[in-house]
Amino acid sequence: MLASELVVVGLGLLVGARFGRSRSLMLLGVPLAAATLATSAVSMPVAAGLGDRLWQPASTTGLQPTYRLGAWDGTLDLSRLSGADARPVTASVGLGRLRVIVPRDLDVTVHGRAGAGNVTLFGDDHAGRRVDRQVTDPSVASTGSITLDLRVGVGHVEVDRA
Repeated sequence: MLASELVVVGLGLLVGARFGRSRSLMLLGVPLAAATLATSAVSMPVAAGLGDRLWQPASTTGLQPTYRLGAWDGTLDLSRLSGADARPVTASVGLGRLRVIVPRDLDVTVHGRAGAGNVTLFGDDHAGRRVDRQVTDPSVASTGSITLDLRVGVGHVEVDRA
């Protein structure tokens, strides 16, 4: 819907450039363009929820395959897990921050992506547009492994050991 309104304003600016008197449309076009850009960057539906979330499974049996949040801060605390069986876990936040805490005794493979923002995996930070990083971090005394697929539309992905 915002895109079609932006097209109408853009056409008005083109016509106004030819015949004059289009400056007032710029006052409407600039915030409309910013709103269109922001909503298109966020690929997560609002139905996934808004606000701060803490997911903290007590064991591997309580571990869900997918965690989703539309906007704000999501924290997936896996520090209580031990002996995980390499199952994949997907977590995503449309707009905001996704933080994952992994236990010290699990081998971890992480694929972190941000449409725009930062991806920090075990202290190694990368920022920009379309950031895509993958890291495997073995533990000192492994009791199992876990694979994480993490994504934010706009914001920050962060993974650290407990």
